[in-house]
Amino acid sequence: MKQRSGSRVPPPWTRAGNRWGPRVYWPMFCLSILLLVWKLIDGAGAGRIIGAVCLVLVWPCLLVANRRNARRRQSL
Repeated sequence: MKQRSGSRVPPPWTRAGNRWGPRVYWPMFCLSILLLVWKLIDGAGAGRIIGAVCLVLVWPCLLVANRRNARRRQSL
């Protein structure tokens, strides 16, 4: 039986700081804001609103992390 190597090289498009990140994160950020507004207007329960708020907070964190990694890669 063939042994698998322990290290796996990820494809280049999955590395942090690549250009596809903001192209996905910005639309998802806008959609999550719309979802939050919809839940607030609809009068959803507190749990559903907190879930939508957490979703809204995820996308800016990913945008900041992606930009930081892109700048770090450019400075190297």
